[in-house]
Amino acid sequence: MENAINAKEEQPVILTITGQDGAEYEASLIACFCAGREQRDYCAVLSHRQDPNGQYPIQLFRYKLTSQNGVEGMELSNIGADMEFEEVRGKFLEMM
Repeated sequence: MENAINAKEEQPVILTITGQDGAEYEASLIACFCAGREQRDYCAVLSHRQDPNGQYPIQLFRYKLTSQNGVEGMELSNIGADMEFEEVRGKFLEMM
């Protein structure tokens, strides 16, 4: 698992995410890793909010680390392109 940070090795990291509907929900950080031709930073999170099928989905995002007023955080953004998503998904599945 080169270039991967596994959240299981340390204290669990809980993120507050604002969904596309504007509602906030929590998710556990599973892993941070690089993927794709450009080796961008991505993360996988386990949502604490059930989807319409009653499942707790794993979601993949691009991320960048931030710092505001001395408080460190992560800025997540959706992966817009299907081809990019498939590369990231493949890397995540390979790691698991």
